[in-house]
Amino acid sequence: AERALQQILGAEPAASPTRSRSLPGGDGPREVLDPLWWRHGSEAPSVHALGGDDPTLREPLCAHRPFLAVEVVHALRHLGAVTFTDLMLRRLWHTQGPCLEASCLQRAHALFLRERRWAVDDDAATAIAALRREVAQLTGGIA
Repeated sequence: AERALQQILGAEPAASPTRSRSLPGGDGPREVLDPLWWRHGSEAPSVHALGGDDPTLREPLCAHRPFLAVEVVHALRHLGAVTFTDLMLRRLWHTQGPCLEASCLQRAHALFLRERRWAVDDDAATAIAALRREVAQLTGGIA
């Protein structure tokens, strides 16, 4: 970014204050045995804490992707997820895309309804269909 500004402005910009600062989740100890650490870095303890006393939030969201239910809560409360598609496609990012198994999507949608902040995507069938349409569009229909 500094080099781009230098090219655009033609002047030497001041050193960026973020040059030596860690990216979010990049500071703190490395807990390589914790699966949440690999996705959330040093923010993993706060993601774990969102599970509180609810053991169902520490369970896998589905059998086909590595996400835990508590990651849905984290995405909706702290990552700005608003719609079901945004949650599944952009906040719970996976190289294979979101799991599209009907039972997994139903479970994820039920948790979405429980934790969402805005009254959107009330109907599971409509929300799931919107997710499937966007995945099909992004993959050119090969999903």
